[in-house]
Amino acid sequence: MPVFGLLFIPSVILSEHPTVALFRLFTILIYLFYLEYFFRTTSTSQSARDRHFILIEIFRFVYFVPIAIYLINTPTLGETNIYGEQSDDLGLTSNNFGWAASFYFLLTIDRIKNFPNSKFLALIDVLTLPIALYLVIISGSRSSTLAIALSGMLLILLRRNISLTLKTGLLIGMTFIYLLVSSSQNLALNRHQGHSKQGVVNKESRLLIWNDIFSIVSENPQLLLFGVGPDNSTEAVNKYKHRFYKVHPHNTYIIVLFESGIICFAWFVLFFIAKPLIFYFKNDASHFSYILHPFVISFFDHNLGPGQFLAFPLFSLIFFYLYRSSPSLAVRDIAVLK
Repeated sequence: MPVFGLLFIPSVILSEHPTVALFRLFTILIYLFYLEYFFRTTSTSQSARDRHFILIEIFRFVYFVPIAIYLINTPTLGETNIYGEQSDDLGLTSNNFGWAASFYFLLTIDRIKNFPNSKFLALIDVLTLPIALYLVIISGSRSSTLAIALSGMLLILLRRNISLTLKTGLLIGMTFIYLLVSSSQNLALNRHQGHSKQGVVNKESRLLIWNDIFSIVSENPQLLLFGVGPDNSTEAVNKYKHRFYKVHPHNTYIIVLFESGIICFAWFVLFFIAKPLIFYFKNDASHFSYILHPFVISFFDHNLGPGQFLAFPLFSLIFFYLYRSSPSLAVRDIAVLK
């Protein structure tokens, strides 16, 4: 954590607004230190299994709230395409509803599979799954559909009691469903027009910003080394490309690279992405499928720092697995279990 913060300092100093960049870096580090402290503390008092159960229950509660809000606001479930719409009262977009519902969907499946409960509570869990999946589909969130598809494919591939023929068929079927649902912003569920307030299909703004960023870095190699400063990516794109973007690049990894430089980005990927995921694939991939969700969504949204919709589960899982992979904690877990 201290090294990660220090590697940001050159980009802060060279930023056009050093004070703003320093404040943004400060808010990010305070948030990450809080999460690190939380998981370091709980790792000394509970077993890994108990911590995992608590984490899943916290995530399920937090991300069921947007689902419940949508159901309360639309009790008839009559809207069959909410792509591009935004809740004026809550500030939630269709993507937010899709991300929450897809995350809850995977969490609930893992909860049922790995932590048996009473029949009544298990029945409630099962009944919420179709509602969550329905909200994913009508939200038009292709990243949410992709996260579910990748998690499901991984689970199929790692199951030993499924024949190769059945695995192949299931993978082809899941790929077909993903392409059917996500190939167009006018969803497969609602091919006729008129239900969505957004009648015109817009160009993919993410790709336009990403292309501009890669173009800027290729034309200004010094930016690859030092970055443009925390929370300065949108302004930098507008400056170098004379654009008028009002949104951030919607990609956590590109943002870290563009705002902090290649050295800080390498540190971030090595310790915050690669290390937790390697431990996950070695130990939990055949049991839990929800882990991939926030890492996949981070390719399509900015989840670095407080206030971002999926920053909480992303960095919670990072610190959870960093402490799971610590050799000293294995002894503590054994002691706690005894």
